[in-house]
Amino acid sequence: MSQIDIYQQITDQLMEILTTHKNQDYSCNWTPTEVMAKNIVSGREYKGFNQIYLSFVASEHYSYNRWLTFLQGRNLKAKVRKGEHSRMVTFWKKKYYDSSTGKDVTKKVEKIVHAKGVIPENINVKFFLRYYRVFNIEQFENLPVKYYEFPYNYLFSEDEKDEKAEDFIHQTRAEIEYKHGNSCYYIPAKDKLVLCKPEQFKGKEAYYSVLFHELGHWTGHKSRMNRDLINRFGTAEYAFEELVAEFFSAFASAHNGFTSKITNNAAYIESWLSALENDVKFAIMAASKAQKALNYVNELVSWEAVDQNPK
Repeated sequence: MSQIDIYQQITDQLMEILTTHKNQDYSCNWTPTEVMAKNIVSGREYKGFNQIYLSFVASEHYSYNRWLTFLQGRNLKAKVRKGEHSRMVTFWKKKYYDSSTGKDVTKKVEKIVHAKGVIPENINVKFFLRYYRVFNIEQFENLPVKYYEFPYNYLFSEDEKDEKAEDFIHQTRAEIEYKHGNSCYYIPAKDKLVLCKPEQFKGKEAYYSVLFHELGHWTGHKSRMNRDLINRFGTAEYAFEELVAEFFSAFASAHNGFTSKITNNAAYIESWLSALENDVKFAIMAASKAQKALNYVNELVSWEAVDQNPK
């Protein structure tokens, strides 16, 4: 599959998500009860757009947000049920080339990197988008029972969620102004979030979802990730930044132990769908920037302190 075909499939996946939410009057969660999509064999959580898409699929079709490859299932002496279809997961593959000869020297350089050596100066690196396919555990027959068990409950109670999220936000040191009104937004010139009063929101998840969305914009300030935040409404650039912020909200919500809802603003969804039709790289690049933004915030936050919920 070519690079452009991979990008097109990712775009089709995101358009499936956006269209579904639009048709269902924006009422669906981004993620199911089991918050983060995870490979049950490696134990690793999926990243970036993979996390968004697999969680969406799980919320629409399955009771579990647990995934594995066909080969991993076969190694467990399980088989995919007849008629089931896999989902695509993407990743970036590095390849190294000798700048003078153009020769592929990836294996040689990987040995150097593995040995923690220094890569020669005459080496160029290129990134290629690659993919593999996964199945939900409910698509398999004869998987070991342990993969369907919930050995612990990592979701927090409502009160604990609030304390965890508040401490997470507090540690970013983001300036937030609360006032009664009909809109929430981020002001780059003042580096400040402006939110409606908490009591105006339809529940805690709705409140934190919006707050995290604006915090996503906050990460783009010139003193942080330095994204272009001054774009006219209706442009592809504006839609791109809004999607970065919405992906960030979904990621941050999940990491703080609760689900996130897609924005209720129909204009945003329309602009995203339009931009996706014109640029097949739109979705994965937005998810990538959102993941980097979350990584940046995570460096500011002491998760040990957050998990202890100090008062």
